Amino acid sequence: MDLNGSYSDKFGDAKLFLEFVDDPEKDLMAVRHEKVTADAVVWDTDYVVNFEEKKISIRLERMSVC
Repeated sequence: MDLNGSYSDKFGDAKLFLEFVDDPEKDLMAVRHEKVTADAVVWDTDYVVNFEEKKISIRLERMSVC
């Protein structure tokens, strides 16, 4: 991945992507992985890392789009 000096970026397309935001001032990084299945189910996985507190938060969400 080439970040081009940016603190946030998104890779992929509408059905599968990886997006991240890095905030060095707050010592945080957040990442979202999203996948849309053939039967219109959206899977979101969020990861938030707090480097100062040495903690990670992970959230998984499944949503049907009808």
